Amino acid sequence: MRALLVLLGLLAIIGGCTVPQPYADDDTIAAVSYRDSGRPSITVMTTRNISSGAGAHSALMINASERIIINPAGSFEPDFVPERNDTFFGITPYVETYYIAA
Repeated sequence: MRALLVLLGLLAIIGGCTVPQPYADDDTIAAVSYRDSGRPSITVMTTRNISSGAGAHSALMINASERIIINPAGSFEPDFVPERNDTFFGITPYVETYYIAA
């Protein structure tokens, strides 16, 4: 639990950076809202460099009232997944698979 609080604090700090961020409007986000039928969960997703095996980047996938991915400092930029300030909305199983493959 303590590690999760530290991680969320770090994400809040990173999220406060002044770099311009994509900002999907409320209607766009509402149109793609998706909730997985499984239990509410928080999943830490860490990508790794295939060549070296080293961890390269981490994100959080949250399944609650809807499923989102918080992806600070990532390079995931699909045209079909709305983003607002490092948070991606409408994370269907297809989008999750696409994110993992990216």
